[in-house]
Amino acid sequence: MSGATDNFDLSGTCTGTATIAIAAASAAAFEAVAGFSASQTSTATFSNCLPATASVTGLTYYDGNFVPIGQSITGGEYSRYEALPRALPASAKVGDTADLVALATYSDSTKTTSTGRRVYSYLIEPDTATTAIANITIRTYNTSAQLLATQQSRYRMAAEGTLRLVSIDVQFSTTSTAHLLYTAR
Repeated sequence: MSGATDNFDLSGTCTGTATIAIAAASAAAFEAVAGFSASQTSTATFSNCLPATASVTGLTYYDGNFVPIGQSITGGEYSRYEALPRALPASAKVGDTADLVALATYSDSTKTTSTGRRVYSYLIEPDTATTAIANITIRTYNTSAQLLATQQSRYRMAAEGTLRLVSIDVQFSTTSTAHLLYTAR
């Protein structure tokens, strides 16, 4: 997995711009599972919400098939797989869907205070005659199994296998009604 920097226009509850920079993956082990890790920094500048700027840095860990198995956010949350993920399919067609992995979330890396869980899944959606949309959905729950947020990252897939990030749609629930749409430039 090579690194990438994506720029977005923000709309919804808050408007503005955002940048997500992901470093190239490098070999790493996470909780005794060999795989890869990649650092990520997300920065948003809002024109109508406070704080005016928000930035989050973290490290995402992947198994050998590049399925997420954990994450460590600087100064905050830590998550790890509940069970090792299933491998991504070698091919996919419109309508294919599956859960990939569930992560247990904690307040920090000591794993003493549970904050809930996060479930990753995918759905292949129709797009054009030669492309499809890979919709990677992340649902975040609290310790009472209440849905807190649904994030849908949509990637345009070409027949030869290339992916291009189109949008990230984040809808909060239970404790917030905020809605953020990141549209790639």
